[in-house]
Amino acid sequence: MNIYYWSPYLSKVATTKAVINSAESIRYFTNNRINTLLINAAGEWDSEKKILDEKKISIINICKKNYYDELPRYGFLDSLIC
Repeated sequence: MNIYYWSPYLSKVATTKAVINSAESIRYFTNNRINTLLINAAGEWDSEKKILDEKKISIINICKKNYYDELPRYGFLDSLIC
């Protein structure tokens, strides 16, 4: 059985750590019977790849190109226009 996480983010906040800890705890408390996979929508999880590999959390890439660096992250109006 697989559990998929879709947690896109624009800036690094506690959300990234919470998602990783949640996925890791599901694997731990089910004795590795459930696989946890993160959906990488725009390349936002590419920077966390080393940590995810250590914790045996897989990534599913939706796009081939990394759009994360091109997205507006700062400013209320800029982030809404995207």
